[in-house]
Amino acid sequence: MLAGSYFANSTLTIQHSKLLENTAFLRLLTDFSPEIRNFVLHIFKSLKESLKPDIDIIIISYNCAQLTLACIESVFKTHETARVTIVDNASTDNSPHVIREKFPEIQIIENKENRGYAGAVNIGMNATNAEFAIISNADVEFFENSIDILKNVLKENLRIGAAGPQQVFPNGKWQRSFGDPPGIGEAIREIFMLPYVFYSFKKLTWKRAPGSLKSFKKISFKNVRYIDGAVIAVRRDAFKDVGAFDEDFFFYAEEADFCLRLQKKKWEVVTVSDSVVLHHRGGSSTKSEVNEKFYTLLIESKMKLARKHYPQFAKLYAQLEIFHSNQMIFLSKFLKAVTLGRFKSRAEKVFTIQKAAFKKELKASGFKKGF
Repeated sequence: MLAGSYFANSTLTIQHSKLLENTAFLRLLTDFSPEIRNFVLHIFKSLKESLKPDIDIIIISYNCAQLTLACIESVFKTHETARVTIVDNASTDNSPHVIREKFPEIQIIENKENRGYAGAVNIGMNATNAEFAIISNADVEFFENSIDILKNVLKENLRIGAAGPQQVFPNGKWQRSFGDPPGIGEAIREIFMLPYVFYSFKKLTWKRAPGSLKSFKKISFKNVRYIDGAVIAVRRDAFKDVGAFDEDFFFYAEEADFCLRLQKKKWEVVTVSDSVVLHHRGGSSTKSEVNEKFYTLLIESKMKLARKHYPQFAKLYAQLEIFHSNQMIFLSKFLKAVTLGRFKSRAEKVFTIQKAAFKKELKASGFKKGF
């Protein structure tokens, strides 16, 4: 109930603040004395500031109404005074109506076309005004204290521009939430299997029970190259400083690009293991079968990132990734052979698709295929 009344007031605040930009309203005020005019303007501005939320939660939704409802409910259970804004990317499953039926007080922005994740994020940020914002996928559920911990990390560390929580699967197992952006360093580490070893170790050693943290006096965080885009807590000043999300990245890699641009502007990017969220992964995309379109678009975004941030190494990056794909295809076939077909894995198909996509990108860039 508290959340409902707060959001209702927040909606009024947005409507009232827009009056300050309304030419007819301002012209009407000129009919009054300067004292009365200034008093009215002061009242509206004070109302806007007094009801300004401490944090905005911007949820990007696409054809996943039930997951979005679960995400909203988890926000209300975790942080009653947050303001939730839904940006719907032209869903065809009647998502806005379903959400509005249960949460009529929430601001829902309905895009007429799918603007991509980056475009939807920018729309949500432009429609809100809190000092801090959490940008979230719809297939996320927030655990106890997770929002407050992220907010406090930003509030108490003025050079941190973005912070990400530790994500877990529905079974509570550790999930990759940060890492290195696509590039030569990442490709070389993949060739030596280092990311696989690291992720396997983290999965085996992950012990924290989601929501078990009762106090956050000593919050631990560490600097990373990028944080996963499923949940990103951002400082609005930092967001504006780098010029928002790059909408050229329609599908994936937009968060890696955003983090790289933050760091170039001397903002820090951190992962916060004390803040834990559940991430279903794949709530707005198919993951049960190997989706060729998914992996092709993913590679296109990775190459776009490489060409943008280190164009002189883009060719070498693609060649290393092709080499790694060949390596994984061979390993998958070898394991299948020595186990007489008992070894089951999607790796061979996935890396065959990725290899073809990287070769296509090399050809489109005018490079020789290589490997």
